[in-house]
Amino acid sequence: MLGLAHSTGTFASLGAGASIQVRRVAIFAAQIFVRHNTGQARVDTLAEIVLDFLESARLTGIRISEIGLVETGRVGQYFQVNVSAQIEYDSFRSV
Repeated sequence: MLGLAHSTGTFASLGAGASIQVRRVAIFAAQIFVRHNTGQARVDTLAEIVLDFLESARLTGIRISEIGLVETGRVGQYFQVNVSAQIEYDSFRSV
């Protein structure tokens, strides 16, 4: 399961004319579940795919930082790993 939760926004510049630039911050979260006792190799492989994307992505206007992985462990009949990151981007608003 993937999610993006917006958390804050601040003025990045007052802009010129009829627009302002707002710097937005969001939290990216990926929850990875595999059936318990199916081998940790599968969850490690899936987590590595997400980590590789976050650590190597070069997306114009988007900054990715604070990348982390937490092994939550067994949740019912599943084994869970969470990958998270902070994402910043700028948006422009007309005033």
